[in-house]
Amino acid sequence: MRIILASKSPRRIELLRSLGLDIEICPADVDENIDEVTEKPHEAVTLLASRKAQAIAQKLCDPAALIIAADTLVYKDKTLLGKPRDEDEAFSMLRALSGDQHSVYTGICVAYGGKFAKKAVETAVFFRNLSDDEIENYVKSGEPMDKAGAYGIQGRACLFVKGIEGDYFNVVGLPLTELFEMIKESFGISYDQMI
Repeated sequence: MRIILASKSPRRIELLRSLGLDIEICPADVDENIDEVTEKPHEAVTLLASRKAQAIAQKLCDPAALIIAADTLVYKDKTLLGKPRDEDEAFSMLRALSGDQHSVYTGICVAYGGKFAKKAVETAVFFRNLSDDEIENYVKSGEPMDKAGAYGIQGRACLFVKGIEGDYFNVVGLPLTELFEMIKESFGISYDQMI
């Protein structure tokens, strides 16, 4: 089966390949403006994931391909936090997350046979109190710069996390259980048929 990942995220690529899937990488270049849905983070992430899946489906014109698209955002105090634009913004984001709870939302959209299925997954993340020096050193490492909310739970920022409620892989960027359940329910394709 031809499986397309509509993303260049190293985390998503690694997660899918760790499951033994032979995936093609085909990043979608789409408008990521979501101002109209900032009060509804689950809508924002599913909208972005849907845009990516639709763009690749139109580009490939291969209904036999299974297209997987996802988008992850951090949500705190009615504010969506995507990837930081610079180090100052990364510092501000991490300071805002310090010592408090926030939510990580990932929207997933799968296209197959001309049909689309989508959903959003939420995970609560609890950060310990971070000193300015810790935040500054983390930002200088470069790790936060390509990650929603300016941190990667699978990297050095694991030391910031006191706990989570929900799917760990959702925080990494792709809720695997939800993804494969959705593929099976929506398209009748099991994981075993994909490997």
